[in-house]
Amino acid sequence: ALHDAGGRLDLYLVQCLVGVSRKAVKKALDGGQVFVDGRCERRAGMVLKGGEAIVVTVEAPVVKSQPPTLAILYRDRDLFAIDKPAGLPAHPTVAGRANALEMVTALLQSEGHLTPPILLHRLDADTTGVLLFALTPEANRALYRQFVEHTIAKVYLALVAGAPPESFTISNHLKAGVRGRTVIATSGGQPAETVFRTLQTIGNSPLWQRGAGGDLERQQQQIPLDPPLSKGETRASAGFIYSLVEARPKTGRTHQIRAHLAGAGYPLLGDALYGEATPLDRAGPSRHLLHAYRLTFRHPITQEPVTIEAPLPADFILPGLSFSLP
Repeated sequence: ALHDAGGRLDLYLVQCLVGVSRKAVKKALDGGQVFVDGRCERRAGMVLKGGEAIVVTVEAPVVKSQPPTLAILYRDRDLFAIDKPAGLPAHPTVAGRANALEMVTALLQSEGHLTPPILLHRLDADTTGVLLFALTPEANRALYRQFVEHTIAKVYLALVAGAPPESFTISNHLKAGVRGRTVIATSGGQPAETVFRTLQTIGNSPLWQRGAGGDLERQQQQIPLDPPLSKGETRASAGFIYSLVEARPKTGRTHQIRAHLAGAGYPLLGDALYGEATPLDRAGPSRHLLHAYRLTFRHPITQEPVTIEAPLPADFILPGLSFSLP
């Protein structure tokens, strides 16, 4: 940098380096990261003569992204539910990264609620939808029992590659695998069960939709639901057909729905961990398309039934989808 004469070196650097603090400049000087006319300069108070060439290496300022706005789906004195957006972890993961638990805690504290909320269940960072918190110890204990006893009804919506059967159930054992995956266990593992229902199937151009009678109705010319594949292709990688599927997990294992669908040959669209590249994946989406659509349970205090629903996010609305939510 070339500059005018008469100023202190440290003040000049603070002025020139937008977003860099005086403390960071001092750290660079002390660390021998400032060079004036090719010579290392550590004196913060050095007076510049004018015309010197200055080279400095400093840590880039950390720009904190604005956390997403929370969409509140339900709240009373005992419970609080949000529509978790994609990309937001449910709980703290990496230091400094926004997460739903800390955001809800900060919101409630700003309203004078001193008892920290308790996260009752988890969603993967890229899974959207209903996320439920307890606001009192009593509510936490009662809802925890319902989760453990599997009396809470959970409904997810998923966009998958391929054309699954109209209804099917997957029941097996799952265990932790490598690279963060959950895999089917041939021995050991934890029991896992998910009930699936296919709501609509879409081909590349023909549109298929299930009618009131439950049969797969033809909208255009006949095409096979499992078209012939080239060598090395699978149902997912061929990219012929996509489906909207309802998933009702009876247990709550890590990545249960994702692992069950992938194991059946119908991975979530956009799922880089379990899926395979499809034409739609290559054009987007930027995340796996799984949405926690509905939670139904007994209120922990009143015992009245409560149903909380989260609207479909924008990236679920694909061309050709025309359905009524379950």
